[in-house]
Amino acid sequence: MSRFDECFKLVLNIEGGYSDNPDDIGGKTKYGITEDTLNAAYVAGLVDHNDIIKLTIDEAKTIYKANYWDKNKCDKFPKPLDFVIFDATVNLGPGGAGELLQKSVNFILKANVLKVDGVIGPITMETVNAFFGQYKSTCTFPVDDLCKTFLLERVERYNQIIGKKPTQKTFIHGWLNRIRKNYEVIGG
Repeated sequence: MSRFDECFKLVLNIEGGYSDNPDDIGGKTKYGITEDTLNAAYVAGLVDHNDIIKLTIDEAKTIYKANYWDKNKCDKFPKPLDFVIFDATVNLGPGGAGELLQKSVNFILKANVLKVDGVIGPITMETVNAFFGQYKSTCTFPVDDLCKTFLLERVERYNQIIGKKPTQKTFIHGWLNRIRKNYEVIGG
């Protein structure tokens, strides 16, 4: 089983099936795919329909791979950072997960070495590999520290969402449960 397949299975177990909660700013979702995301995938030719109710797990997997896993270069990160970034990308979008990664690196290094723009580009990749790469003997910080800091930044992001839109408070228990499941995956 590929690392993407492993992470997909974990995220799918967190996401669940169809939801149409009127308070959810994402709108109708199925397997963590919003209607807007499905429409974009349909236009891009990733799937052959845009009916959220008919979305299959295999179609969701195709969208996850192209729009989340590949978009944020999850395969270039050490385990379990790949999963933590992937799950946040599904939940908060590629830019949201990118910002959390950049803020986390800056926090641990106690310097603003990365511009917090949400784009996981060459500078972000080089910085993460230089300081957190698990395969390098010169690794400065354990990747687990970065994962845990990332998850704390994610909790802060949820608080910001609620601060801007108090109706989203209804989702805090689910979001925190998601963080708990991420901690279980990273062994925290």
